Amino acid sequence: MESEDITIKPADKGGGVVILDTKDCVEENLRLLGDTSTYQMLEKDPTLQFMERMRGLLEYGKERGIINEREFKYVRFPRVPVFYHLPKIHKKLQKPPGRPIISGIGSLTANLSEYVEHYLQGLVVCLKSYLKDSIQILNQLSDFKWEEDMFLVTADVTSLYTVIEHLQGCEAIQYSWQCTLF
Repeated sequence: MESEDITIKPADKGGGVVILDTKDCVEENLRLLGDTSTYQMLEKDPTLQFMERMRGLLEYGKERGIINEREFKYVRFPRVPVFYHLPKIHKKLQKPPGRPIISGIGSLTANLSEYVEHYLQGLVVCLKSYLKDSIQILNQLSDFKWEEDMFLVTADVTSLYTVIEHLQGCEAIQYSWQCTLF
């Protein structure tokens, strides 16, 4: 049975399925998109300009031997990313806040991001700060000698990747790369 009055979504953090009032769902989308420190309204669709610029960068890389023909052809062009949110029912059951998602599958930078991630993955696992998952930290803590004046602290990060400035992210990658070489 379909209804325009309800929206069915998966919950954030594997919390099952959530049935929402569509009006509340739309309001939460608008609230999230209203965060002007993260999102901004564009006057026009920049996809064509980005495609031209990316093609130029890829041609530059191919001409100079930075990437080969196969890598050049790997980047395909695009579909517009889709915005949606997952309800955080672990925070609040009635009108739950949403975790914003931008699905970039098949978008302008999807294959390029996958290509870069392929090369960075080897770097990431070498960093001292790398933790694969919760099991790894629990295993590490099981051998740790706790002292009376110590305590464990956790933090909840909001909008982790959207607040990293591009230049600072690139500098962090460059720094980490140099640290693993020596």
